[in-house]
Amino acid sequence: MKITTKTVTYNDRLFAILTKCFAELLESSHEDDRRWNKIAGGIHKHGLLSFTVAVPRADRHVDVDTTRLNSDSRYRKHMAQQLKKPAGPDFRHQEMPLERTRLSEPDYLNKMAGILAYRWMQKIGVDRAAGADRITLLHLNASVLAECLDRMYMYESTARGVSHRIMHRFAEEIIDNDPEVQRIFGELNTKMDEIEAKMKRDVDSALARIAADTNAKFDALKQKYQRPTPQV
Repeated sequence: MKITTKTVTYNDRLFAILTKCFAELLESSHEDDRRWNKIAGGIHKHGLLSFTVAVPRADRHVDVDTTRLNSDSRYRKHMAQQLKKPAGPDFRHQEMPLERTRLSEPDYLNKMAGILAYRWMQKIGVDRAAGADRITLLHLNASVLAECLDRMYMYESTARGVSHRIMHRFAEEIIDNDPEVQRIFGELNTKMDEIEAKMKRDVDSALARIAADTNAKFDALKQKYQRPTPQV
C-alpha cells in the first residue's frame, strides 16, 4: 500500500482518538470489578494483546560429525534419532499481560492504551475501510468502544461494523434529544395503545360470544342425555 501524507495524517488522528478512548476505559474500570471484567474480557476476546512471535531455531541445530558416520554405527543411530525429532512450530502465540494494579501509573496507562489503539486499528482493518466508514470512525468515543468490545463477536469487529455502531448511537441520541421526534413517537405510542385496547375489547367480546355459544350447546346436550328413561 502506498503511504501518502493524507493516509498518515488520518491514521495519526484516529490513533490519538483511540488511545484516548482506551485510556479512559482502562482508567475508569481498573478499580471496578464488574466494569473491569467487561473491558478486560473484551480486550481478550478480540485478541488485542495476543501476538505471534517467531520461535528461535539456533538451539535446535544439530551438528553432525561426518568423520564418524561411516565408522561408528552407534553414532549413526544416535544421529538418526536426533534428526527424526519433530522440529516444532516456527511461531507461537503470546499474550501480553495487562497489569491492572499498574493502571494508576500514567506512563503505563498511556503505553498500554497506545498498544491497544494500534492493535484495534489493525483488527478492524482501517487501511482497507471505505471512505464513509473512515470518516465515521473519527467520531468514536469511549462509550461506543466499550460497547464494541463487549457486544461484538470477533468477525463483527471491522471498520464497517464499528461505523454502524457509531451511526446507531447517533440515531439514538437524535431520537432522545429531538422534541419533534419525541412528539411523533408519543403520538405513535398513543395510537398503538388505542389500537391495542380496541383489539383487546374485540377479542374479549369474541371470546365471550364463543363461550356463550359453547355453554348453550353443552347445556342442550346435557339436557338431551339426562332425560329420564321411560318407565316400562
